[in-house]
Amino acid sequence: MLGPRSPPDTPEVARGPSLDTHTTTQIKQIFRDFLSCLGYRSPHTPVNTKLRSDITKMVTSWDIGVDSSFIAAVTETGCCITECAYGHIPYENQLLVASYTVLALCVDDLTNIDALGQVGRWVAAREAVTDPALARFLLQTRDMYDYYSAFNADAINIATLDGILGTAIERATKDKGDLRIEPGNTLYADFVRRKTGVGSAYALFNFDKGWRDSSDLRYLQLVP
Repeated sequence: MLGPRSPPDTPEVARGPSLDTHTTTQIKQIFRDFLSCLGYRSPHTPVNTKLRSDITKMVTSWDIGVDSSFIAAVTETGCCITECAYGHIPYENQLLVASYTVLALCVDDLTNIDALGQVGRWVAAREAVTDPALARFLLQTRDMYDYYSAFNADAINIATLDGILGTAIERATKDKGDLRIEPGNTLYADFVRRKTGVGSAYALFNFDKGWRDSSDLRYLQLVP
């Protein structure tokens, strides 16, 4: 995913252990060095106040058990990504991308392994999902067909489910605590990251339903 447009400090989203100042400084420097090597320059994308207001109201209305500071943090991230990367798509699609990102963050930060394990049964047997954030995230898969071609919506939804599976894998191996990654297993991290990053969904968000004739699939070569 693209990150925010480099404000001085953005609200913390994760609810894990807080990082000390020295570690945070080191992490920021690593990212600055990386972006410098890429020759990156901030596009200074303008803030979309309407998008942020609409997303804040939307997330608050979901009643998924998060406080106002958490809503502010995930809204900042979801809207930054949308403003920086998807300003060219219709506003309704921007709302969808921003809310999708917010829900992905909520699921990643808040949903426990037991709830994540319900997704397979939700797909196969239409069993209910009890976690409110995850249930809302899965409910959004139906909305994709209003804004994207059936082909793209299918691909986005499959990537979404794969992302949830990747989160479950991360959570299970972290909770288990005794998974030792073999030194020669250089592909494992990539295997998990391809799932959790949901990259193909974010690539396909660029190509909304009205972008081009639905029979023209040449743009799919851009997705990888």
